[in-house]
Amino acid sequence: MKHSTRFMSALLAAVLLISISAIAIAEDETTVYIPSRIAKLNLPDRPGYITLKTQTESTEMRNSRGSIRYKTDARGNIIYDYNGNPIPMIGTVEDADIELQFSEKPDWAGVIWAEGYENLEVDDTGYAVTSMEGHMRQPGTWVWNNPDTTCDPLTGEIVWRDNGTVAPSWCHITGGDFAYMAGKGNVSAQYGRSGKVNYVEYRVEEDFFRTGMEGAYSVIRYEPVTIKSICGPEDDPDKYTRKDTVWYVSSVIATYPDGNYIVEVEADYRNDVKNTLASYKITYAISDKETYKITYAPSTTTVLEDHETGTFMTWPSKMAPSTDLEEYFRQQVEEQWQGSVTDPTLYPDYDDSYTALAGMYLHHYTQDEVLCGEYKSGKTHLMSGSGKNLKYWYKFNGTGTLNGVKVNNNGKKSTNKNLKPCTYFKSPRVQ
Repeated sequence: MKHSTRFMSALLAAVLLISISAIAIAEDETTVYIPSRIAKLNLPDRPGYITLKTQTESTEMRNSRGSIRYKTDARGNIIYDYNGNPIPMIGTVEDADIELQFSEKPDWAGVIWAEGYENLEVDDTGYAVTSMEGHMRQPGTWVWNNPDTTCDPLTGEIVWRDNGTVAPSWCHITGGDFAYMAGKGNVSAQYGRSGKVNYVEYRVEEDFFRTGMEGAYSVIRYEPVTIKSICGPEDDPDKYTRKDTVWYVSSVIATYPDGNYIVEVEADYRNDVKNTLASYKITYAISDKETYKITYAPSTTTVLEDHETGTFMTWPSKMAPSTDLEEYFRQQVEEQWQGSVTDPTLYPDYDDSYTALAGMYLHHYTQDEVLCGEYKSGKTHLMSGSGKNLKYWYKFNGTGTLNGVKVNNNGKKSTNKNLKPCTYFKSPRVQ
């Protein structure tokens, strides 16, 4: 009996080993078709969608003496309308009602407050109303505060926690205009506070990435762009400005049933002439509780990053080194002067122009290279480092803003040694 039990245990272990090997083979064999141009995905045209008009309860603004405040130009001069009447400043009523009129009744609708999402009750005519009462801000706005600051309850000013002095304006930033959402059938739309559509999403029961996995569906996002052009000959005094709205596909996201190694693929496309691939992300489920979402480089390129302004631009030379430009040129200069000058700063010919490159970096990427990653398991949410720290994971503390650019607020480095590095996940992309 003991021999039989041992035999069965060995047989079971062998079966499990074969199963694990089969999964590994399946992981290696799964390919994802992500073309460099979106036209090759053969996507459907943008469908029709529900439109929206909004009106917020407002009133004429008055000063501390109760007098009406009027619109003024940059010099403080009052602005008048065509009839010569001063134009009053209009402000939102405190705890104002907001009326919404959809072009038809949606299957669902909601308003996005800074505190969270709220369902809207829409009648058969497409009418709904909500109130600003109990909310800090208008719908669709977000707020970011430097974690080292707090709001002084007596003055309402943003101050540093350690000394109570007023913090600079960049420590408290607000923005955004993603106020309402509504959907009917497999089409949904997202709107700003005025009712202007920000994007339309279309769910299609199809896998445009051709993975071969069954049960997939894709969500295509279409975004509008307003193009302004001057119409008429250059010497025509009656030239007029024309504004046209065109649409482009900004992203395609495919979702696959649980149990697959790849559970989601996202491809983001640029609003350029060829609608070229900007980046792509693939989510891997290594178990029923753990996922890794990896972002890959769409093509081989070199990018210049300016930390001072938060801007990025394509660098023309692919032979340029991936480096801190200030430090790179500093080393070049020091090597030239090494051994010949003891204190180069005393010489007027000493080249210190590299200091103008402070905060500028060149990043060289090859096509399908891993750029970063995101890890989730239950309540654990981690983000990868970058550069030399790409293989490490850090606690994710949400996002903030640096020079107008959205950035991750990473915390302490994870000590979990069982985590896989980003680079473990080689891209399964084919074209």
